[in-house]
Amino acid sequence: MSDQPPQAYRPVAVPLHRPDRFGFVPGGDRDHWWGRLGADIRQRIGAAAGPTIDWWAWRHDANDQPYAVVLGTDALVTSIPDRHGRQELTLHRLVPDSLTEAHVQQRPADAARIGEVADDQAAAPSLTISEGVRGFLGNLPAEAQQLMQEPFVTGDRVRSDSCHYFGTDEDVAVWCFLAGRAHVTFVSGRRLAPAGAPPHAATWDLICRRARVLR
Repeated sequence: MSDQPPQAYRPVAVPLHRPDRFGFVPGGDRDHWWGRLGADIRQRIGAAAGPTIDWWAWRHDANDQPYAVVLGTDALVTSIPDRHGRQELTLHRLVPDSLTEAHVQQRPADAARIGEVADDQAAAPSLTISEGVRGFLGNLPAEAQQLMQEPFVTGDRVRSDSCHYFGTDEDVAVWCFLAGRAHVTFVSGRRLAPAGAPPHAATWDLICRRARVLR
């Protein structure tokens, strides 16, 4: 046994992204689009995901085909229509008992702290994240960006990602996941802000989850 004192945890540098403004479009809520999937697809998703932890559903295309993302205790499952309109399920099976979560809050008074998590942006690697997800992540508190991206700058690589938000500029619910060969991260929660407020002036209440993926 080493008699050296334990070293304090120091987060690795991750990219902190430029935020894109939320662009709200008319449409039903997640329950509406979940219902559009049909009972058989919902049952298949539930059987694959296990007990549901969080989820979203929305319009996939101009033809009003639905899609869904479900994080369960057993798997992260996405259901996306193919060109014939048939739902195709993709599973990221989770290592049992590997799921962890962290509560992230931000108040407007915390604005000065943004950027402290990764103070060496020159050293932060570029991640293979879609442009839409980059802009979405840029709205989140720096701590949430850190928790979402950290597994993918320490040996894994983002192979699939998606995000969703629903509500108004003043009150919006958000969801996002990043998935690689070895890890899945998932954030969900709520932002409250006066109309037109910059990202750092918002009040955030988020849960960031992380799990290992079965090879």
